[in-house]
Amino acid sequence: MSQGEFQVLVVDDEKNICDLLKQTMETTGCVVHTVCDAEEAIELAQGTRFDAIFLDIKMPGMNGVELLKNLNITQPDAAFVMITGYATSDLVDESLSSGAFICLSKPFSLAQVLDVVKTLREEKDVTTPVQQG
Repeated sequence: MSQGEFQVLVVDDEKNICDLLKQTMETTGCVVHTVCDAEEAIELAQGTRFDAIFLDIKMPGMNGVELLKNLNITQPDAAFVMITGYATSDLVDESLSSGAFICLSKPFSLAQVLDVVKTLREEKDVTTPVQQG
């Protein structure tokens, strides 16, 4: 990975959401990987460092909160963004208390996604130490 690439993982069991987020974030220069289930996400996260991980809260099998807790071990520097159609869910509260940066409620706007990505990129630029070469 070259310096400056912002790596994003999107995990959602709805392929159209994955595709929409990928297309939207790629317009800002992000490198976006998409998977449709928790097992694929765990496997991918073992070999790739991500700056941001977008997780659907309600998925078959392992839900997004369980996945957040799992990925937090291998991706401690990643910012987690939860996505849900169930904004009143206890899982939203649990995800935020487990370290999620924000929770976006479906239907979210593409402007919201771009704002979140912009904020996360700016935070990374501020907190990433300059490497001497």
